[in-house]
Amino acid sequence: MALYTFELGKSEMYEVYTWHNDKLEKRSSIYNYNARSLLVKVSIQSLIDAIPGTPFEYSGWEKYSHYTLLKYLALYSEMPNIEILSKNGFKNIVEAKIHGNSLHRTINWKAFKLHDFFKISKQDYLMMKRTDATGIHVMHAPDFAIGLWMWQQARKEKSKMPYEKIIKGCNTFNVHAYFSQFKKIKRHCTIHRIFNYAQKQFELDSKHYSLPSQVLVTWCDYINDCMKLELNLGEEVVLYPKNLKKAHEKTIKLIKIKNDEIANLNIKKRYEGLKHFAFELNGLLIRPPETFKEIVDEGKKLKHCVGTYADRYSKGECTLLFVRKKDAPTIPFYTVELRGSEVVQVRGRNNKPSTKDVQAFIDTFKKQKLTKKERKVV
Repeated sequence: MALYTFELGKSEMYEVYTWHNDKLEKRSSIYNYNARSLLVKVSIQSLIDAIPGTPFEYSGWEKYSHYTLLKYLALYSEMPNIEILSKNGFKNIVEAKIHGNSLHRTINWKAFKLHDFFKISKQDYLMMKRTDATGIHVMHAPDFAIGLWMWQQARKEKSKMPYEKIIKGCNTFNVHAYFSQFKKIKRHCTIHRIFNYAQKQFELDSKHYSLPSQVLVTWCDYINDCMKLELNLGEEVVLYPKNLKKAHEKTIKLIKIKNDEIANLNIKKRYEGLKHFAFELNGLLIRPPETFKEIVDEGKKLKHCVGTYADRYSKGECTLLFVRKKDAPTIPFYTVELRGSEVVQVRGRNNKPSTKDVQAFIDTFKKQKLTKKERKVV
C-alpha cells in the first residue's frame, strides 16, 4: 500500500516498507507503485474526492492512465504549465518527459504559450499544425521531436523550406532511425542542401544504395574519413563530391594507407625491441616482422589467421616471430607467437603444427633466447 500527497512545489510518497510493518515510511522520490504489482491500481475515486478546489483541479490529470498518473501529478506539482501541453493534445510529449525519453532539447519546459514550448513562432506552430492536424498529437514523441528539431534548425538557418517538405525529407531518408548521422552532416551544411544532395546521390547510384537512408550513412562515414585525413570540409568540392560512393571508396583507401603508415612506424619500433630474438641454426632462422604488409602476407601465403594479428601486433598486444629457411629468407615458412617468455603456438601452411626439424629448432631457440638469456618482450 502507498499514500501520495501532492501540492504545488512538493510531492511525497509514503509506503509500507516491509510486510511485517504497518507503518508508512516516506520514500525519497515518487514512483509508480502499481508498476511493481499489476494487482494494485491507483484509487481514482480518492482523486475525484480530493482534487476539486485544489490547484490540481484543472491540471488535465484525467487524461493519464494508472501507469503515468502519479508521475504526471508529481511533474505537475513542479511544472503546472504542462497542463497547456496536456489540454492541447500533446500528452505524448508530457509522457515522454515522464518516462525520460530524449526529446533532443526541443522543448522549453518553462514556457506558458504553446508555440513557446516548441521554441518556434506562433505562425510557425500554426503552419505545423495545418500540415499535420492530427499526426503531431498522436505520433511517437521522440519522432515528433526530431521533426521539430529539423523545423527549429531550418528557422535558425532562415530557410524558407516549409514544414511539410521537412517532414517529407525525414520520411524519405528515415532520419528518425539515422538521426545521429544526420546531425553530424548538419554540422557542415544546411538541411535543404542535405536533402537535395542526398537525393541526387541516390538517383545517381540507386543500384548501390538500396534505400535513400544509406546515402546518409555513406556521407557521414565519408565526412568522418575527411576529418581523419584533415581534408578541408569548408571546400564544396570536398563536402559535396560529384560521386559520393567513389569519393568514399577513395577516402577508405587513404585511411588504410595512413593507418598502415602508423602501424609500420609502430612495427619498426617493435622490431628494434625484438631483434635480440634473431637466431640461426641448421639452415633455419627466426626473426621479428619488419612491416605491417609482411604480417598480412604471412597469413595469406601460409593460409592461416596470423594476418588478422597485424593490428594487434603493431599495438604491442601480441608478439610474433617468423621462421624462415636460411636460403629463402623472404618466403614464409612457419609463424611463432610468444606470450611473455613462452612459445604459445607454432603454425605452418594450412595451420599445420611444426615438423620434428622445426620443433627441434624451436626448442633450441627457447633454450638460447627465452630461458638462458631471457629478455623483456616489447
